[in-house]
Amino acid sequence: MRNIACGEKGSSLTEMIVAVGVIVTLMSTLGMTMFQAVSTQDTIINDGLAINELRKGLSWFSADMKMAKTTDLADGASAATVTTSWTDQFQGAGLKHTDTYAKVGDSLVRTHDGVSHTVGRGVTSALFSRSGKTVVAQIEVQVSPGVTRTLSVKAVMRSALS
Repeated sequence: MRNIACGEKGSSLTEMIVAVGVIVTLMSTLGMTMFQAVSTQDTIINDGLAINELRKGLSWFSADMKMAKTTDLADGASAATVTTSWTDQFQGAGLKHTDTYAKVGDSLVRTHDGVSHTVGRGVTSALFSRSGKTVVAQIEVQVSPGVTRTLSVKAVMRSALS
């Protein structure tokens, strides 16, 4: 009161501490909000990438099943891997092909004629089943910590010989 009456201007130490405290609180809240936004964006991007990669892999699976004449899956059975084979007629030569799809570690791996490559990452489970000429792949992929998505594709084989 005495400072005001004398016309002195200024701030007390208590006012400065309160002001700094308010600024620190606001800055930390802003920082946490920005961190959360970036983290959410990364999760969405990783989700999209994992799903997109697996969709491409399941596209390969669908194309391979349409070419297949035989499979190691018995009718009505399901398994963690599937192998198919067919003979390709090219210029009169019968070229034999074999494809295997299996979960290896946390990846879905396609092995075509002995050459392997990853067609999906972050895979937590893979199940292949067959009913008649129809083969179904059901793949679960982890898109972010604690979040999984399940994709499945159904394809009809050229033949259903076991």
